[in-house]
Amino acid sequence: QLLPWKGDEVTTLAQEGRDQQVFEAATAAYNSVDLRTHEGKKVRRSLHTKVWGAEIEGKAGLIGPSRCKLLRLAQLSVSMAKSGPVDQKLVEAITGLWAFNLQFRRPLFAFMYDIYHQLSPGGPEDLFKLTQGARNELMVLASCAPLCVCDARALPDSFLYCVDASPSGAGVCRAEVGVEVSGELWRRGDKVGYRMPLLSRLQSSLKGSGWDEEAVLSEEESTGDEG
Repeated sequence: QLLPWKGDEVTTLAQEGRDQQVFEAATAAYNSVDLRTHEGKKVRRSLHTKVWGAEIEGKAGLIGPSRCKLLRLAQLSVSMAKSGPVDQKLVEAITGLWAFNLQFRRPLFAFMYDIYHQLSPGGPEDLFKLTQGARNELMVLASCAPLCVCDARALPDSFLYCVDASPSGAGVCRAEVGVEVSGELWRRGDKVGYRMPLLSRLQSSLKGSGWDEEAVLSEEESTGDEG
């Protein structure tokens, strides 16, 4: 919810709001079934708090991972990026930590490719060296660590965009729908997205030549089965 500004922080935070009603109703529901809330974990209208691994700066409008932990992760990544041995468990741990932090600025996932393909030639505890590409990605992630925050006050774009692509080209269009409609679509829309399998090289070549690749492949499969 958004509280109307009353001239100063104390007066603004002291006014009644829907959040207080929700918390009071939740407490009453807990008490009705003989459950008790944890008084030490209550957070009410705090301008700076940490919840579920996220650090919220209400006054600045920023949400992201714990800044101290993010700094230590960047320092660890720089150390790993140096030419030296690592093991599979360490690689999996560092990729998992970065995956959590990058959720607050998802475009940064573009810098995680080679690091996901690092496999120990032996067991999980056998030492091996990261590839140059993986070490470069760790350095880039460490450099971009301060960007792993989300600006909760950013206004939605007044335009709605649609994109599509194929092996031979790409297209994009937009329509002006206004900030309110765009904001509602963002709030209600599915942000996870859907994965579409890419065509194989053979399918892509056939489709680019105007052939129906599915019919050709089904014919090849039936011929192979008969043979």
